[in-house]
Amino acid sequence: MSDATRGRWWLGCAALAALAAGAWLGRDAPWAQPIRALGARLTQAAQPDAASQPFAGSLHKCLQGNRVLYTDAPCPAGSQSQAVAGSLTVVPAVPAATGASAPADARPLLRQLDSGELRQRQMDAVIGQ
Repeated sequence: MSDATRGRWWLGCAALAALAAGAWLGRDAPWAQPIRALGARLTQAAQPDAASQPFAGSLHKCLQGNRVLYTDAPCPAGSQSQAVAGSLTVVPAVPAATGASAPADARPLLRQLDSGELRQRQMDAVIGQ
């Protein structure tokens, strides 16, 4: 590294240190008020509100025989309430697709795999080339 480049690096580092010291020493100055207000608004906007967390603090795990029910209401009569440990991921139910949009049934392909028929067809295709 040349002396000129090294000198520019030292000058840049010194300027950055001077800016940081000025910001720290002037943190209570009147000109810093709008910057602090902007920082407070950004911090508040980044934090999720209670409405976006529907089960925060009110989730119940209810046991009825061998069935488990998670609800935001108290457990129904005849069930045993347990504490919820760890985190919980909720996946909403999706209605099954019907008609042309429904995925093809995989059972015939699985039967072919079990019988070895599909493997034999693949071998025939490779050998026949």
